[in-house]
Amino acid sequence: MKVSQLSLLTLLPLAGAAPGALWLDFNSNQANGGGATAGDPTAATAVHNEAGYMSYHVNHESAAHVNPATAGIYNTSFSQTGAATVSVLPDWPNSSSNAIRQSIGRSDGQAGSWLGNNQNLLRDWIGVDSRTSAGATGGWDGINGTPTYMTLSLGGLPAADYSMTSFHHDVENMNAFFTIEVSTDGGATYGAIMNGRMTNSLAGGTPAENEILPGSGVNVAGGDPADLSSTMVYGFTANGTDDVVVRFAPLGPGNMVHQDFFGINGFQLSQIPEPTTGVLGLFGALLLLRRRR
Repeated sequence: MKVSQLSLLTLLPLAGAAPGALWLDFNSNQANGGGATAGDPTAATAVHNEAGYMSYHVNHESAAHVNPATAGIYNTSFSQTGAATVSVLPDWPNSSSNAIRQSIGRSDGQAGSWLGNNQNLLRDWIGVDSRTSAGATGGWDGINGTPTYMTLSLGGLPAADYSMTSFHHDVENMNAFFTIEVSTDGGATYGAIMNGRMTNSLAGGTPAENEILPGSGVNVAGGDPADLSSTMVYGFTANGTDDVVVRFAPLGPGNMVHQDFFGINGFQLSQIPEPTTGVLGLFGALLLLRRRR
């Protein structure tokens, strides 16, 4: 798991878990995943939705589902601000080609390459095909070339500090590097670029790269997807008015299958509690002790 842009305020409350959060699983119609309902991606049609997660379900490369996509509307509750109605809208702003708009679902056999928990979360993902053959502009290395972006716009978030955990694993062969940027003003400006990489759990690929070697037991100790090196944790502050936009782009040459894709399986979004008086007092005492030393 990679942790980025987390402040001291984020790290202090780890002693107590926040009860309110939005957990979302991206689901595909592929591999008997169920036919999604155009115009209502939250409909209960996803066969492989992870238990405990809300669903965003769209058909792969379908103009009726992803060009343009429809926002999913989720009634949830957050630990600090209470009930909220949050919209989640994916977009692919660089091209009108359906082929770059991915909603991938893997077969039972491929899903079985993940020997840990939450198999339904990891067996499908939404994302990007940045190959020129898909209609994208080609390779991007973070400096040279043109990125093929996918954005997730989060609307209706109450003003608060948030922690977001996003999962980026393929039970087949995708293993691309990618970037993440976060905007808290509706996409007008973005913060610093964070770098990640998709992991995979099935041998092979072009080029091949595996998180887990064959015969090594569960894919990560304990089998928790949160412990994968591809899982990203980052924070932001919503102002209560503008959408928060999370922008992703694969880093790849534009002509290699398994390093030109980006995928996100799902995410967990929770509010960060303000430090309690006791925690602040403890922090103050630690500072005083350090000064005395």
